[in-house]
Amino acid sequence: MKTSKSKNQNTLYLSKSYHQGWEKALSNFMREQEREFLRVKLGQIRQLMEGI
Repeated sequence: MKTSKSKNQNTLYLSKSYHQGWEKALSNFMREQEREFLRVKLGQIRQLMEGI
């Protein structure tokens, strides 16, 4: 009985850390996408400014 409770807690912990890992990866990915988007936008703005 005691081992199954301990096993459930371990499984819960693993799934929680797994979920947090995914959240972190997704957050990093989104940040990277935003950075790329801003870089492109700044490049477009720079081109417009140079064209004036």
